[in-house]
Amino acid sequence: MLGSLLIVFREVMEAGLIVGIVLAATRGIAGRGLGVAGGIGAGVLGAAI
Repeated sequence: MLGSLLIVFREVMEAGLIVGIVLAATRGIAGRGLGVAGGIGAGVLGAAI
């Protein structure tokens, strides 16, 4: 059980790091929030399927 918790925690940390990098890299682009949110939503939807 603890092993599963650690794996999920690591994956969430990795996803947050990737989102942070994408947000930092697209700082000057107009409308970046919509694109990033759409990508996150598509990722969550794909993971749920």
